[in-house]
Amino acid sequence: MGSRLHLHNILKEITPNVYYQAPTNITMRYPCIKYSRNSINNKYGSDEVHIQNRSYTVVVMDYNPDSEIVDKISELKYCRHTQHYVVNGLNHDIFIIYF
Repeated sequence: MGSRLHLHNILKEITPNVYYQAPTNITMRYPCIKYSRNSINNKYGSDEVHIQNRSYTVVVMDYNPDSEIVDKISELKYCRHTQHYVVNGLNHDIFIIYF
């Protein structure tokens, strides 16, 4: 698995507006991707951590209900779509990605 910064760069290739743990005092530009760390799963051997798999929650926010960003995110390896909802005309698609 790669680093968070590697994931960030992959997401930036999909859309320029990418936010990691976006603070509430910034104004996000849409369409965008907002993501945050979800969990860390350790694999042990001989009482030591040998592998760490990190998962991230990735949210695509776009006014376009047929956003190409959603399609591109859904094609990423180890990614699954978990939810879709709309707030004030802004579509939110939630993914979990292991990276």
